[in-house]
Amino acid sequence: SSTYKPPKLKTSRVEIPLREPFASVRTGGGGRYLIFHLKKAQKLAVFDVSVLRVVYEISIPADKVLYAAGRDKLMVVLPGGRIVQRWSLTDFQREKTVAVPNSFDVRKIVMGSNSQGPLLLFSKTNGILFDIDRMKQIKVEGGMLTGHRKWGLNISVSADGRTMMGWIDSGSGATHSMMRIDGNRTTLSRGQGGLYGDHWVQPNSDNSLVLTNGGALYTPDLKRISADWLSGHNLHPTEDPRLFIATRGTGNKSEILICTSADRRVIYTHKGLSEMPGLKAIAGEPRVRYLSNAHALLTLPDTNDRIVARKLDLMQALEASEQKYLFVLSFPRAAAVPGMRYRYPLEVKSKLGGLSYTLESGPEGMMISDEGVVQWNVPVNMAGKSVPVIITVKDRDGRETFHSFDLKVSKRTIIRPAQAESNN
Repeated sequence: SSTYKPPKLKTSRVEIPLREPFASVRTGGGGRYLIFHLKKAQKLAVFDVSVLRVVYEISIPADKVLYAAGRDKLMVVLPGGRIVQRWSLTDFQREKTVAVPNSFDVRKIVMGSNSQGPLLLFSKTNGILFDIDRMKQIKVEGGMLTGHRKWGLNISVSADGRTMMGWIDSGSGATHSMMRIDGNRTTLSRGQGGLYGDHWVQPNSDNSLVLTNGGALYTPDLKRISADWLSGHNLHPTEDPRLFIATRGTGNKSEILICTSADRRVIYTHKGLSEMPGLKAIAGEPRVRYLSNAHALLTLPDTNDRIVARKLDLMQALEASEQKYLFVLSFPRAAAVPGMRYRYPLEVKSKLGGLSYTLESGPEGMMISDEGVVQWNVPVNMAGKSVPVIITVKDRDGRETFHSFDLKVSKRTIIRPAQAESNN
Protein backbone atom coordinates (compact mmCIF):
# COMPACT_ATOMS: atom_id res chain seq x y z
CA SER A 1 0.00 0.00 0.00
CA SER A 2 1.03 3.60 -0.41
CA THR A 3 2.58 5.47 2.50
CA TYR A 4 1.95 9.06 3.49
CA LYS A 5 2.25 11.26 6.55
CA PRO A 6 -0.45 10.64 9.16
CA PRO A 7 -2.68 13.66 9.88
CA LYS A 8 -2.07 15.70 13.00
CA LEU A 9 -5.33 15.48 14.95
CA LYS A 10 -5.39 18.03 17.77
CA THR A 11 -8.29 16.21 19.41
CA SER A 12 -9.42 12.58 19.31
CA ARG A 13 -12.31 13.47 16.95
CA VAL A 14 -12.37 16.10 14.20
CA GLU A 15 -15.20 17.05 11.82
CA ILE A 16 -14.36 18.54 8.42
CA PRO A 17 -17.39 20.01 6.59
CA LEU A 18 -17.74 20.01 2.81
CA ARG A 19 -19.13 23.01 0.94
CA GLU A 20 -22.17 20.91 -0.11
CA PRO A 21 -23.37 17.30 0.24
CA PHE A 22 -21.48 15.06 -2.17
CA ALA A 23 -23.18 13.00 -4.86
CA SER A 24 -20.50 10.30 -4.94
CA VAL A 25 -17.04 9.50 -3.59
CA ARG A 26 -14.04 7.56 -4.92
CA THR A 27 -10.76 6.58 -3.28
CA GLY A 28 -7.25 7.21 -4.67
CA GLY A 29 -3.64 7.28 -3.57
CA GLY A 30 -4.03 3.90 -1.85
CA GLY A 31 -6.39 5.48 0.70
CA ARG A 32 -4.79 8.92 0.94
CA TYR A 33 -7.34 10.75 -1.24
CA LEU A 34 -11.12 10.84 -1.10
CA ILE A 35 -12.52 12.47 -4.23
CA PHE A 36 -16.02 13.87 -3.87
CA HIS A 37 -18.37 14.87 -6.67
CA LEU A 38 -19.99 18.19 -5.70
CA LYS A 39 -22.80 18.28 -8.22
CA LYS A 40 -24.13 21.83 -7.65
CA ALA A 41 -20.67 23.36 -7.73
CA GLN A 42 -19.78 21.14 -10.72
CA LYS A 43 -16.49 20.19 -9.13
CA LEU A 44 -14.49 17.18 -8.02
CA ALA A 45 -13.09 17.98 -4.57
CA VAL A 46 -9.85 16.14 -3.67
CA PHE A 47 -9.66 15.55 0.09
CA ASP A 48 -6.17 14.67 1.38
CA VAL A 49 -6.24 12.47 4.49
CA SER A 50 -2.69 13.48 5.46
CA VAL A 51 -3.75 17.11 6.01
CA LEU A 52 -7.52 16.54 6.57
CA ARG A 53 -8.72 19.11 4.07
CA VAL A 54 -9.76 19.56 0.45
CA VAL A 55 -6.50 20.39 -1.33
CA TYR A 56 -7.83 20.93 -4.84
CA GLU A 57 -11.09 21.31 -6.74
CA ILE A 58 -11.34 20.29 -10.39
CA SER A 59 -14.04 22.01 -12.43
CA ILE A 60 -16.29 19.60 -14.31
CA PRO A 61 -18.43 21.20 -17.03
CA ALA A 62 -21.28 18.69 -16.78
CA ASP A 63 -23.64 17.18 -14.21
CA LYS A 64 -22.95 13.71 -15.55
CA VAL A 65 -19.39 12.69 -14.76
CA LEU A 66 -17.77 9.31 -14.20
CA TYR A 67 -14.46 9.14 -12.38
CA ALA A 68 -12.03 6.72 -10.74
CA ALA A 69 -8.65 7.17 -9.09
CA GLY A 70 -5.46 5.13 -8.86
CA ARG A 71 -2.20 5.61 -6.99
CA ASP A 72 -1.31 8.97 -8.58
CA LYS A 73 -3.80 9.49 -11.42
CA LEU A 74 -7.44 10.56 -11.59
CA MET A 75 -9.43 9.35 -14.59
CA VAL A 76 -12.50 11.29 -15.69
CA VAL A 77 -15.04 10.31 -18.35
CA LEU A 78 -17.59 12.82 -19.63
CA PRO A 79 -20.16 10.54 -21.32
CA GLY A 80 -21.96 13.43 -23.04
CA GLY A 81 -18.79 14.52 -24.80
CA ARG A 82 -17.51 10.95 -25.13
CA ILE A 83 -14.10 11.93 -23.79
CA VAL A 84 -11.61 10.41 -21.34
CA GLN A 85 -9.28 12.64 -19.32
CA ARG A 86 -6.24 11.82 -17.20
CA TRP A 87 -5.40 14.14 -14.30
CA SER A 88 -2.38 14.07 -12.01
CA LEU A 89 -2.96 13.56 -8.28
CA THR A 90 0.50 15.08 -7.71
CA ASP A 91 0.11 18.55 -9.22
CA PHE A 92 -3.64 18.31 -10.10
CA GLN A 93 -3.07 19.23 -13.73
CA ARG A 94 -4.96 17.70 -16.64
CA GLU A 95 -2.43 15.64 -18.56
CA LYS A 96 -4.27 14.23 -21.55
CA THR A 97 -7.70 14.08 -23.19
CA VAL A 98 -8.76 11.47 -25.77
CA ALA A 99 -11.99 10.18 -27.29
CA VAL A 100 -13.78 7.20 -25.76
CA PRO A 101 -12.69 4.20 -27.88
CA ASN A 102 -15.12 3.39 -30.72
CA SER A 103 -17.82 5.63 -29.18
CA PHE A 104 -18.28 3.00 -26.45
CA ASP A 105 -21.40 3.63 -24.33
CA VAL A 106 -19.73 4.18 -20.93
CA ARG A 107 -22.04 3.85 -17.89
CA LYS A 108 -19.41 3.35 -15.16
CA ILE A 109 -15.64 3.27 -14.75
CA VAL A 110 -13.55 1.34 -12.22
CA MET A 111 -9.85 1.36 -11.22
CA GLY A 112 -7.84 0.11 -8.23
CA SER A 113 -7.14 2.91 -5.72
CA ASN A 114 -3.47 1.91 -5.35
CA SER A 115 -2.88 0.95 -8.98
CA GLN A 116 -1.54 2.39 -12.22
CA GLY A 117 -4.55 0.96 -14.03
CA PRO A 118 -5.96 -0.54 -16.03
CA LEU A 119 -9.21 1.41 -16.12
CA LEU A 120 -12.38 -0.58 -16.79
CA LEU A 121 -14.93 1.21 -18.96
CA PHE A 122 -18.29 -0.52 -18.64
CA SER A 123 -21.62 -0.15 -20.45
CA LYS A 124 -24.72 -1.83 -19.07
CA THR A 125 -23.70 -5.26 -20.36
CA ASN A 126 -20.03 -5.32 -21.35
CA GLY A 127 -16.68 -3.67 -20.73
CA ILE A 128 -13.30 -2.77 -22.19
CA LEU A 129 -9.94 -2.32 -20.48
CA PHE A 130 -8.13 0.98 -21.00
CA ASP A 131 -4.39 1.66 -20.61
CA ILE A 132 -4.08 4.92 -18.63
CA ASP A 133 -0.48 5.54 -19.74
CA ARG A 134 -1.04 5.16 -23.47
CA MET A 135 -4.66 6.35 -23.17
CA LYS A 136 -5.96 3.65 -25.50
CA GLN A 137 -7.94 0.44 -25.37
CA ILE A 138 -6.13 -2.77 -24.39
CA LYS A 139 -6.64 -5.78 -26.65
CA VAL A 140 -7.56 -8.44 -24.12
CA GLU A 141 -6.75 -12.14 -24.27
CA GLY A 142 -9.39 -13.85 -22.14
CA GLY A 143 -12.92 -13.29 -20.88
CA MET A 144 -14.51 -10.04 -19.62
CA LEU A 145 -17.16 -9.30 -17.02
CA THR A 146 -20.64 -9.10 -18.51
CA GLY A 147 -23.82 -7.48 -17.19
CA HIS A 148 -27.54 -8.15 -17.51
CA ARG A 149 -29.47 -6.08 -20.06
CA LYS A 150 -32.08 -5.24 -17.40
CA TRP A 151 -30.08 -5.09 -14.15
CA GLY A 152 -26.64 -4.14 -15.47
CA LEU A 153 -23.65 -5.05 -13.29
CA ASN A 154 -22.24 -3.94 -9.94
CA ILE A 155 -18.44 -3.89 -10.00
CA SER A 156 -15.79 -3.61 -7.29
CA VAL A 157 -12.01 -3.75 -7.59
CA SER A 158 -9.04 -4.63 -5.38
CA ALA A 159 -6.77 -1.70 -4.49
CA ASP A 160 -3.96 -3.18 -6.61
CA GLY A 161 -6.30 -3.10 -9.62
CA ARG A 162 -5.68 -6.70 -10.59
CA THR A 163 -8.94 -8.27 -9.42
CA MET A 164 -12.45 -7.10 -10.31
CA MET A 165 -15.67 -8.59 -8.95
CA GLY A 166 -18.97 -8.27 -10.79
CA TRP A 167 -22.40 -9.20 -9.50
CA ILE A 168 -25.94 -8.82 -10.75
CA ASP A 169 -28.68 -7.84 -8.31
CA SER A 170 -31.99 -9.42 -9.15
CA GLY A 171 -35.05 -10.66 -7.31
CA SER A 172 -33.55 -14.13 -7.11
CA GLY A 173 -30.31 -13.07 -5.43
CA ALA A 174 -26.86 -12.27 -6.75
CA THR A 175 -24.81 -14.09 -9.33
CA HIS A 176 -21.17 -13.12 -9.28
CA SER A 177 -17.93 -13.48 -11.20
CA MET A 178 -14.28 -12.56 -10.74
CA MET A 179 -11.91 -11.20 -13.37
CA ARG A 180 -8.17 -11.45 -12.75
CA ILE A 181 -5.98 -9.14 -14.83
CA ASP A 182 -2.34 -9.76 -15.74
CA GLY A 183 -1.21 -7.28 -18.38
CA ASN A 184 -3.48 -7.89 -21.35
CA ARG A 185 -4.51 -11.34 -20.14
CA THR A 186 -7.68 -11.91 -18.14
CA THR A 187 -8.98 -14.96 -16.32
CA LEU A 188 -12.69 -15.16 -15.56
CA SER A 189 -14.23 -17.37 -12.88
CA ARG A 190 -17.79 -17.60 -11.61
CA GLY A 191 -19.07 -18.16 -8.08
CA GLN A 192 -21.61 -20.78 -7.15
CA GLY A 193 -25.13 -19.57 -6.31
CA GLY A 194 -26.34 -16.39 -4.64
CA LEU A 195 -23.92 -15.79 -1.79
CA TYR A 196 -24.47 -12.29 -0.53
CA GLY A 197 -27.32 -11.40 1.79
CA ASP A 198 -27.37 -7.74 0.85
CA HIS A 199 -25.50 -7.98 -2.44
CA TRP A 200 -22.08 -6.47 -1.79
CA VAL A 201 -18.74 -8.12 -2.51
CA GLN A 202 -15.22 -6.69 -2.47
CA PRO A 203 -11.72 -8.16 -2.81
CA ASN A 204 -9.23 -6.85 -0.26
CA SER A 205 -6.22 -4.84 -1.38
CA ASP A 206 -4.17 -7.79 -2.64
CA ASN A 207 -7.05 -10.25 -3.23
CA SER A 208 -6.04 -12.63 -0.47
CA LEU A 209 -9.66 -12.40 0.79
CA VAL A 210 -13.05 -11.62 -0.72
CA LEU A 211 -15.35 -9.74 1.67
CA THR A 212 -19.14 -9.30 1.68
CA ASN A 213 -21.71 -7.31 3.59
CA GLY A 214 -23.46 -10.32 5.09
CA GLY A 215 -20.33 -11.24 7.05
CA ALA A 216 -19.40 -13.97 4.57
CA LEU A 217 -15.72 -14.43 3.65
CA TYR A 218 -14.26 -16.22 0.64
CA THR A 219 -10.87 -17.33 -0.60
CA PRO A 220 -9.52 -15.92 -3.90
CA ASP A 221 -10.98 -19.12 -5.44
CA LEU A 222 -14.43 -18.07 -4.11
CA LYS A 223 -14.59 -20.88 -1.56
CA ARG A 224 -16.45 -20.06 1.65
CA ILE A 225 -14.35 -19.50 4.80
CA SER A 226 -15.96 -20.32 8.11
CA ALA A 227 -16.27 -17.19 10.30
CA ASP A 228 -19.72 -17.36 11.93
CA TRP A 229 -18.84 -14.67 14.48
CA LEU A 230 -18.85 -12.09 11.65
CA SER A 231 -22.38 -12.99 10.53
CA GLY A 232 -24.57 -9.91 10.10
CA HIS A 233 -21.63 -7.53 9.74
CA ASN A 234 -20.62 -5.51 6.70
CA LEU A 235 -17.02 -6.37 5.79
CA HIS A 236 -14.68 -3.91 4.09
CA PRO A 237 -10.98 -3.97 3.20
CA THR A 238 -8.37 -1.65 4.67
CA GLU A 239 -5.31 -0.29 2.86
CA ASP A 240 -3.28 -2.94 4.72
CA PRO A 241 -4.12 -6.40 3.31
CA ARG A 242 -3.31 -7.97 6.70
CA LEU A 243 -6.40 -6.33 8.21
CA PHE A 244 -10.07 -5.80 7.35
CA ILE A 245 -12.95 -4.15 9.18
CA ALA A 246 -16.41 -5.38 10.11
CA THR A 247 -19.14 -2.81 10.78
CA ARG A 248 -22.55 -3.16 12.34
CA GLY A 249 -25.25 -0.62 13.15
CA THR A 250 -26.69 -0.99 16.66
CA GLY A 251 -29.62 1.35 17.21
CA ASN A 252 -28.41 4.94 16.93
CA LYS A 253 -24.80 3.88 17.31
CA SER A 254 -22.49 1.70 15.31
CA GLU A 255 -19.45 -0.42 16.05
CA ILE A 256 -16.30 -1.09 14.08
CA LEU A 257 -14.33 -4.32 14.49
CA ILE A 258 -10.74 -4.53 13.23
CA CYS A 259 -9.94 -8.09 12.18
CA THR A 260 -6.91 -10.04 10.97
CA SER A 261 -6.97 -11.44 7.43
CA ALA A 262 -4.82 -14.42 8.43
CA ASP A 263 -7.17 -15.93 11.02
CA ARG A 264 -10.26 -13.69 10.83
CA ARG A 265 -9.78 -12.74 14.48
CA VAL A 266 -11.40 -9.63 15.95
CA ILE A 267 -8.51 -7.80 17.62
CA TYR A 268 -10.03 -4.39 18.38
CA THR A 269 -13.56 -3.00 18.74
CA HIS A 270 -14.47 0.67 18.46
CA LYS A 271 -18.01 1.44 19.70
CA GLY A 272 -20.25 4.47 19.83
CA LEU A 273 -20.05 6.10 16.39
CA SER A 274 -22.99 8.39 17.05
CA GLU A 275 -22.85 10.06 13.62
CA MET A 276 -23.40 6.72 11.89
CA PRO A 277 -27.05 5.63 12.21
CA GLY A 278 -26.59 3.52 9.08
CA LEU A 279 -23.62 1.82 7.47
CA LYS A 280 -24.78 1.25 3.91
CA ALA A 281 -22.15 1.79 1.25
CA ILE A 282 -22.36 4.77 -1.13
CA ALA A 283 -22.50 3.35 -4.65
CA GLY A 284 -19.89 0.77 -3.77
CA GLU A 285 -17.72 2.96 -1.52
CA PRO A 286 -17.71 2.25 2.23
CA ARG A 287 -18.71 4.92 4.76
CA VAL A 288 -16.09 3.66 7.22
CA ARG A 289 -12.36 3.50 6.53
CA TYR A 290 -9.55 2.41 8.80
CA LEU A 291 -6.28 3.85 7.49
CA SER A 292 -3.46 2.07 9.30
CA ASN A 293 -0.78 4.20 7.61
CA ALA A 294 -2.49 7.36 8.86
CA HIS A 295 -3.42 5.92 12.29
CA ALA A 296 -6.92 7.21 11.59
CA LEU A 297 -10.52 6.04 11.42
CA LEU A 298 -12.62 8.01 8.92
CA THR A 299 -16.39 7.99 8.64
CA LEU A 300 -18.71 9.57 6.07
CA PRO A 301 -22.06 10.24 7.80
CA ASP A 302 -25.34 9.59 5.97
CA THR A 303 -25.78 13.34 5.47
CA ASN A 304 -22.88 13.24 2.94
CA ASP A 305 -21.81 16.72 4.03
CA ARG A 306 -18.71 16.09 6.15
CA ILE A 307 -15.84 13.78 7.04
CA VAL A 308 -15.29 12.67 10.64
CA ALA A 309 -11.71 11.69 11.55
CA ARG A 310 -10.60 9.91 14.73
CA LYS A 311 -7.16 9.00 16.01
CA LEU A 312 -6.67 5.23 15.97
CA ASP A 313 -3.17 3.82 16.27
CA LEU A 314 -4.05 0.13 16.54
CA MET A 315 -0.98 -1.12 18.39
CA GLN A 316 -0.99 1.91 20.71
CA ALA A 317 -4.66 1.31 21.47
CA LEU A 318 -4.02 -2.37 22.21
CA GLU A 319 -1.10 -1.55 24.50
CA ALA A 320 -3.23 0.98 26.39
CA SER A 321 -6.07 -1.51 26.88
CA GLU A 322 -6.29 -4.19 29.56
CA GLN A 323 -6.57 -6.79 26.83
CA LYS A 324 -3.85 -9.47 26.80
CA TYR A 325 -3.76 -9.80 23.05
CA LEU A 326 -2.12 -12.52 20.95
CA PHE A 327 -2.66 -12.75 17.20
CA VAL A 328 -0.93 -13.57 13.93
CA LEU A 329 -0.74 -10.57 11.62
CA SER A 330 1.14 -12.11 8.69
CA PHE A 331 -0.30 -14.21 5.91
CA PRO A 332 1.58 -16.58 3.56
CA ARG A 333 1.51 -14.61 0.30
CA ALA A 334 3.80 -16.64 -1.95
CA ALA A 335 3.13 -20.07 -3.37
CA ALA A 336 5.60 -22.84 -2.65
CA VAL A 337 7.63 -23.83 -5.71
CA PRO A 338 8.50 -27.50 -6.34
CA GLY A 339 12.25 -28.06 -6.09
CA MET A 340 12.80 -24.95 -3.96
CA ARG A 341 12.95 -24.21 -0.25
CA TYR A 342 9.80 -22.45 0.98
CA ARG A 343 10.24 -19.96 3.82
CA TYR A 344 7.51 -18.06 5.69
CA PRO A 345 8.37 -15.97 8.79
CA LEU A 346 5.29 -15.44 10.99
CA GLU A 347 4.59 -11.95 12.30
CA VAL A 348 2.91 -12.29 15.69
CA LYS A 349 1.71 -9.50 18.00
CA SER A 350 1.58 -10.30 21.72
CA LYS A 351 1.26 -8.22 24.89
CA LEU A 352 3.09 -10.73 27.09
CA GLY A 353 5.71 -12.12 24.70
CA GLY A 354 7.59 -15.33 25.44
CA LEU A 355 6.25 -16.92 22.27
CA SER A 356 6.55 -20.59 21.34
CA TYR A 357 5.48 -22.22 18.07
CA THR A 358 4.24 -25.73 17.30
CA LEU A 359 3.58 -27.14 13.84
CA GLU A 360 0.42 -29.16 14.50
CA SER A 361 -0.18 -30.25 10.93
CA GLY A 362 1.67 -29.87 7.66
CA PRO A 363 3.31 -31.77 4.82
CA GLU A 364 6.16 -34.18 5.47
CA GLY A 365 9.46 -32.38 5.98
CA MET A 366 7.97 -28.99 6.97
CA MET A 367 9.45 -27.45 10.14
CA ILE A 368 8.97 -24.30 12.23
CA SER A 369 11.84 -22.72 14.16
CA ASP A 370 11.81 -21.32 17.70
CA GLU A 371 11.61 -17.87 16.10
CA GLY A 372 8.45 -18.77 14.15
CA VAL A 373 9.95 -19.30 10.69
CA VAL A 374 8.27 -22.02 8.60
CA GLN A 375 10.60 -23.86 6.19
CA TRP A 376 9.98 -26.69 3.76
CA ASN A 377 12.02 -28.27 0.99
CA VAL A 378 9.20 -28.68 -1.52
CA PRO A 379 9.19 -32.08 -3.28
CA VAL A 380 8.89 -32.02 -7.05
CA ASN A 381 5.91 -34.41 -6.95
CA MET A 382 3.82 -31.83 -5.00
CA ALA A 383 3.41 -29.57 -8.05
CA GLY A 384 -0.10 -28.15 -8.37
CA LYS A 385 -1.27 -29.41 -4.98
CA SER A 386 -2.55 -27.54 -1.93
CA VAL A 387 -1.50 -28.60 1.57
CA PRO A 388 -3.23 -27.64 4.86
CA VAL A 389 -0.98 -26.20 7.57
CA ILE A 390 -1.92 -25.61 11.24
CA ILE A 391 0.39 -23.80 13.67
CA THR A 392 -0.20 -23.14 17.38
CA VAL A 393 1.34 -20.02 18.91
CA LYS A 394 1.55 -19.72 22.72
CA ASP A 395 2.54 -16.76 24.88
CA ARG A 396 4.28 -16.70 28.27
CA ASP A 397 1.00 -17.34 30.14
CA GLY A 398 0.08 -20.33 28.00
CA ARG A 399 -2.56 -18.38 26.06
CA GLU A 400 -2.69 -19.78 22.54
CA THR A 401 -3.92 -18.95 19.07
CA PHE A 402 -4.13 -21.13 15.96
CA HIS A 403 -2.82 -20.06 12.56
CA SER A 404 -4.22 -22.26 9.79
CA PHE A 405 -3.94 -21.87 6.03
CA ASP A 406 -3.84 -23.85 2.80
CA LEU A 407 -0.41 -23.52 1.21
CA LYS A 408 -0.56 -23.70 -2.56
CA VAL A 409 2.21 -25.37 -4.49
CA SER A 410 2.69 -23.90 -7.94
CA LYS A 411 2.65 -26.06 -11.06
CA ARG A 412 6.04 -24.69 -12.09
CA THR A 413 8.76 -27.20 -11.21
CA ILE A 414 12.49 -26.59 -10.77
CA ILE A 415 14.35 -29.89 -10.94
CA ARG A 416 17.46 -29.25 -8.89
CA PRO A 417 18.46 -29.57 -5.24
CA ALA A 418 16.37 -27.39 -2.91
CA GLN A 419 18.97 -24.67 -2.37
CA ALA A 420 17.17 -21.54 -3.56
CA GLU A 421 14.41 -20.11 -1.39
CA SER A 422 10.83 -19.19 -2.22
CA ASN A 423 10.47 -16.26 0.16
CA ASN A 424 7.19 -14.98 1.48
